Amino acid sequence: MAKFNLGSESTFSMTFGGTALTCIQTIEFSSTAPVQEIECAGATAVEQIVGITRHTVTVTGALEDDDNTLLGIVDPGDTGALACDPAGTTTGHLDFSSTNGTVTDRSVSLPVNGFSTYSVTIALDDLTIGAN
Repeated sequence: MAKFNLGSESTFSMTFGGTALTCIQTIEFSSTAPVQEIECAGATAVEQIVGITRHTVTVTGALEDDDNTLLGIVDPGDTGALACDPAGTTTGHLDFSSTNGTVTDRSVSLPVNGFSTYSVTIALDDLTIGAN
């Protein structure tokens, strides 16, 4: 099976709150589940209690001269559904989605020499990984 290439902007798509995120360079999904361990004096075992799974996605991309619209939809506190199709909408290819996410962090880098970039972190209420 062929590997998909995130650099292929002709097929790659990602939306947040129904608006496309553009010029994406990297996307990183992360899922964690905190584990609480309990051990009493003299016990021969450790009890582990798994907490609620947390999901985040961090998106970095290049900024165009007129990307005020893009930055306007990824203000900290903004919410919306997320859809990510790294290899386009071809049947059988990976698909990531969330019914709701909240922007928790946004940074913008504006170097004197080089590309202007943005980075956005979104805390996801849920995460579904499947195929189109």
